[in-house]
Amino acid sequence: MGSNYTVFVKYFDEGYVTIDDWKSQDTDAWINKMREMQKSWLEDLKKQNTDYVENLNYGTVAINEWPALGFIIPTMPWGGFPGNKDSNIQSGQGYVHNAFFFESPQKGVLYSKFKLPFIDPVWFTSNKKGSRVFKNLTYYQIDNSKRNLIKLIFSALI
Repeated sequence: MGSNYTVFVKYFDEGYVTIDDWKSQDTDAWINKMREMQKSWLEDLKKQNTDYVENLNYGTVAINEWPALGFIIPTMPWGGFPGNKDSNIQSGQGYVHNAFFFESPQKGVLYSKFKLPFIDPVWFTSNKKGSRVFKNLTYYQIDNSKRNLIKLIFSALI
């Protein structure tokens, strides 16, 4: 048996709840209907987002992420979308990385959640360790010593 709280609705029409006269409805049925509508709405949004990404003619596409991460990942092809002419470069020509030796990669897509709940990436201005981490990263790239690597690791962790 469903709970019988009073919810004042007339009917569901095209995904909307319309209010009419005061009628008591079974709330379990009402909540289930709302969940079904939400699922179909989310599926439509996912399909639309996929279509938008497929239609982007760029070599590397980053969704909710810093695009340079696509360059850092060695297996992700990085570069321009194939077919760009010298007179209209757009996203560039050629590509690098391609560790899996795809014959002619079109694009690499990097998906991520909008933001991690408890961790700010170091390139976010809200990350208080960012300046220390990038300073130590620079020192490590100048001199690849173990000492600089340990400084880099500790600055990222502590």
